[in-house]
Amino acid sequence: MIKVKHQQLFDILKEEICRGKWPRGTRLPQLKELASAYSVSINVASKAVELLKEAGFVKVKVGDGIYSVSNGETAVQKIQFAGRRVFGHYKSAKTLRVLIEGNLSGQLQFWHHFMESFSTENPDIELSVSFCKADEILTESNFEIILGGCGFVQQVMQKNGISSIHPEITADFFPSLYDGSLVFPADFSGLLPYGLNTPCLLALPDTPAPHPDENVLEYIERLPGNPGGYVLRSCHMFLSAMGVPYSKLGTDAFTPADAAVMLEVFEHAKDLYCAGKLHWHHGEITDADRLPEMLQKRMVRVIETDSGICQEYLKPGENILLPHPSADQKLFFAYCACINSKTLFPEECLRLVSGLLEHQSQKKAAEQKIFHPVLRQLEPGLFSELNDAFDRQKALFVQSAADEPVKYQRLFIGWEFYYFLIGKRGKEVVELLDKKIRYYHKNRESGGY
Repeated sequence: MIKVKHQQLFDILKEEICRGKWPRGTRLPQLKELASAYSVSINVASKAVELLKEAGFVKVKVGDGIYSVSNGETAVQKIQFAGRRVFGHYKSAKTLRVLIEGNLSGQLQFWHHFMESFSTENPDIELSVSFCKADEILTESNFEIILGGCGFVQQVMQKNGISSIHPEITADFFPSLYDGSLVFPADFSGLLPYGLNTPCLLALPDTPAPHPDENVLEYIERLPGNPGGYVLRSCHMFLSAMGVPYSKLGTDAFTPADAAVMLEVFEHAKDLYCAGKLHWHHGEITDADRLPEMLQKRMVRVIETDSGICQEYLKPGENILLPHPSADQKLFFAYCACINSKTLFPEECLRLVSGLLEHQSQKKAAEQKIFHPVLRQLEPGLFSELNDAFDRQKALFVQSAADEPVKYQRLFIGWEFYYFLIGKRGKEVVELLDKKIRYYHKNRESGGY
């Protein structure tokens, strides 16, 4: 069944809401105005609005108007794509169920365009796409493909008992898939990398940029004091940027020298925390999405964020993006795809990953700040930087993608860091962390609760 006019208008309005044309709480044009603006009848406009209402994008207040109730991020968990057809009406189409990390409007704009184009160009495939935040992982095992950061993908796989297809299948169907790429599936335990992310800073317009040879703490010390404050979004990102080998915690690789480096960084951070120049939201803010409010209200000067989610909060004239002050510990994290080993359509799934690796998709992702491309020819300057960083980070890359202890560390390290900052822990904090993680890892291996 080919899409009729009201379904086509629904797609247009849906994309515009996700793009931020009508942010949550704003009123859309009346039906008569919509009909005139899009050259359709009032009946077509009414049916399109009804579809928006059913999908959770708008509310209709009788006698008042049509109001957006979504920035594209929370009201809609699942969106279906079938190109020029209506989803579910073509019995010969293969349905791929896709789970994507992140449901912010800035990301949705990219994914909407990509999925719509892919389903149009591949009429044998329909897509049922769910968007999910990292802290709201769904307990479903029927996804053909999972897309997102390594940690997110691994958590979904573990939580739902999913394993990835064997690398030989990838090589059999798409032998040249990673020609010209910086990263390869072999470095990620069979996962298929399609992009890279780097931390960045969301700051007030008059905030000084970091010096190339500055680390995070040196930069915080140099920040002007009014309004004060630098908000750490991720303790793990911060420690990695400072060269602290936290990924060794709870393993035999963690040495007294590593502990000394970690404690030195903790103590330096505590000095800045006590001076009001460093903020760590543990114990204070439960919802990380509230952090940008601190910047908008001029309570702080700069916030750490990921390049893949900064679009939601970037307001021209009100704030700017700055590079992350990582000195010689430049940070890059991979976005990967897991193709479920139980899928009946491995070639079709690989076709979608191949679409993500195409020149145009990679270029658009870079332009919209969704992720950095992995194709060498697109950003030669970035890749000279990446090559150096990747050599240093390869062990951490692989651990982040595949090693269970890394996930266990995240249950403890952020909170113990917070307790140290407020004086609840002393110099024993590093030894305590090591003991906790060792115990947790050992108990889980032995089948403990």
